[in-house]
Amino acid sequence: MKKAVIAISGHPGAGSTTASKILAGELKLDLFSPGRLFKDIASGKLMEQNYSKLFAEICTKKGISIPQFKSESDSKGAINLWNTSFGKSKDFHEAIDELQSSLSEKGNIIFDGKLSLHMIKNAQPK
Repeated sequence: MKKAVIAISGHPGAGSTTASKILAGELKLDLFSPGRLFKDIASGKLMEQNYSKLFAEICTKKGISIPQFKSESDSKGAINLWNTSFGKSKDFHEAIDELQSSLSEKGNIIFDGKLSLHMIKNAQPK
């Protein structure tokens, strides 16, 4: 049986995150958002996520050390992270891409990301 892999994208404010959360809940699928990953790193909550171990393994393999941040505001923290050398690092962004690819291979997941569709092998846009 094929395992579902769905990518939802939309312009900022269009409701793609809300739609992703609702659909993941209704279909009982995992949810991954690269934007949420940025917010989780910025707020120091990365280890609370179910994909944190896999992401840490990918980063270790790439020689990336995930810095410790502690922002109280998700959005402000994500912006601050983007403005660091770590947040701008090509290796860090490639690690996020590899994480999405690995998660899509496992299946039973919804991706909420502007570029997530491009990280899924054999994607068939609808």
